[in-house]
Amino acid sequence: MDELSAAQVIDRLAITYRDLRKLASCGVLRGRKRGTATAYPAQYVHELASRAELQPGREAIAVRLGPPSEITDPTWPDRKLIGWHEDWDESTKRNAVRGWWRIAHDLRAPGTPMVALVGPIIVGAWTVTGDDTPELMPGGLRRLTLKSPDDRAQRYLNKIVRLGPGAMVTRI
Repeated sequence: MDELSAAQVIDRLAITYRDLRKLASCGVLRGRKRGTATAYPAQYVHELASRAELQPGREAIAVRLGPPSEITDPTWPDRKLIGWHEDWDESTKRNAVRGWWRIAHDLRAPGTPMVALVGPIIVGAWTVTGDDTPELMPGGLRRLTLKSPDDRAQRYLNKIVRLGPGAMVTRI
């Protein structure tokens, strides 16, 4: 199996070292330790690099996610995990992604696509079905209900979007 170094992956995907670490810790890009370095499967890196780049059109919600972590904040009793990991089942991914976010009113409308980003890679997509935020949540945070992606949301899957620095939640 052909393998690539971290520097080669960064070059081929046009990402930062920070993005590479995020992709690895979220299970999106799995490497194999070779001494003090990590080698990545060339075929999978090529597949990621060949994905179509999406030009932001401001019609979907994009949430930027990092490595998975457990939370035990009593303010959020129904939220156990945040972040992303490819090994999670669909229900766990959906629950980790759906809230708590500051989201503009027009983006909370049913039918709006919601996508999860790890670095520039869109790793998941759903369709908003509603807003089940209890009253008086601190800081205007919202929690959305999501379903499997409809045709509009499906077109975001397996794409790359380069947003640069910015908010955790943005329009694409």
